[in-house]
Amino acid sequence: MGRGKIEIKKIENLNSRQVTFSKRRNGLLKKAKELSILCDAEVGVIIFSSTGKVYQWSST
Repeated sequence: MGRGKIEIKKIENLNSRQVTFSKRRNGLLKKAKELSILCDAEVGVIIFSSTGKVYQWSST
């Protein structure tokens, strides 16, 4: 039994949106690192938050 599907839509509550962004950002960066290690690939990720802050990661 898997997880139920959720509707993808904008989170109206600003605090909830920021918490979700932080969690998903960390998950995305972890996946990028795993991809780099498993496939011996050069990977780069740039993320812009809704507040204009930039997050970046590269495997090299």
